[in-house]
Amino acid sequence: MFSRDRRKILRNSIGLAAALSASGRAAAQLGHDDRLTIVVPFPAGGITDIITRLVGQRLNKSLGVNVVIDNRPGAGGRIGTAYVKRAAPDGRTILLGGTVTLITGPLVWKEVPYNPVTDFAPISNGFEFELALAVAPGVPVKDLAEYQKWVAMSPRNAIVGSPSSGGLGHLLTLQLARSLKANIEHLAYKGSAPLQNDLMGAQVPAGMDTIDAQLRSRGIKVMATTGQRRSPALPGVPTFAELGYPEMQGAGWFGYLAPQQTPAPIIRQLSNAIQEAMTDPEIAARMRALSYASAASTPEDFAARIKSDRERWGAIVSSSGLSIDE
Repeated sequence: MFSRDRRKILRNSIGLAAALSASGRAAAQLGHDDRLTIVVPFPAGGITDIITRLVGQRLNKSLGVNVVIDNRPGAGGRIGTAYVKRAAPDGRTILLGGTVTLITGPLVWKEVPYNPVTDFAPISNGFEFELALAVAPGVPVKDLAEYQKWVAMSPRNAIVGSPSSGGLGHLLTLQLARSLKANIEHLAYKGSAPLQNDLMGAQVPAGMDTIDAQLRSRGIKVMATTGQRRSPALPGVPTFAELGYPEMQGAGWFGYLAPQQTPAPIIRQLSNAIQEAMTDPEIAARMRALSYASAASTPEDFAARIKSDRERWGAIVSSSGLSIDE
């Protein structure tokens, strides 16, 4: 009997030691030659992908890890985002989340396979962008005041396109209709490229898109931007706030998150490394060229940004009754 008890105690001790060892490994920081996978839930080659690859190269050097960028597009970013939700919470797989996948989309989509608040641990915000309202060539207006009058003349004038259904451009268009007291119809596109093609060809009278996208389109006229201050890329264009519409301020962002329950030391290690990476001159120059700006932050500040954005855009969604089944 004594012998059996000793064997039982020994087995339990070995099991406890193994569990403690595994827990210790999970809590440890990422080490040299570890593999770090950054899941980008959008196609390769886009702006977010390009910047993330530059950040990955910097993390490779600063942390000594092998960084892999894993593009998992589909369903507006939901496929890749849900994949990270199911990943082991060991810091080896993290997500590039964005305003559409974590804020506006979950507020309006009927089917979302993750909870943007409880399924992820914020690491650091990454970079942000502002939007602009532009009109097509031939639209006979030179500023926002004239645009407001022109929109009221005909329902055909009161159409604004944006790159996606339920994205930031869509919600800003809803806010624009309220701000201008106009019956504006939103027209959703499958990305910026088709929107800008139709805008340049005057197939749609106006568009709400990123400043970078608007800058690359010929012949269009930008009415106003959504930033707190004028964009360096468009110093002659006023902000909506300057024109008396502070409620039109709004910026989208892309930031880094880990599966919930990822150990705090790893979250802090990754956050510090990402914040450092965003100061890299090459990354900063590339972002400026694309009208993006660094938004690197602590995990706590990023969590606060997510909370405030959900409250701000959630109010617009609730009052509009917007719901999208896609």
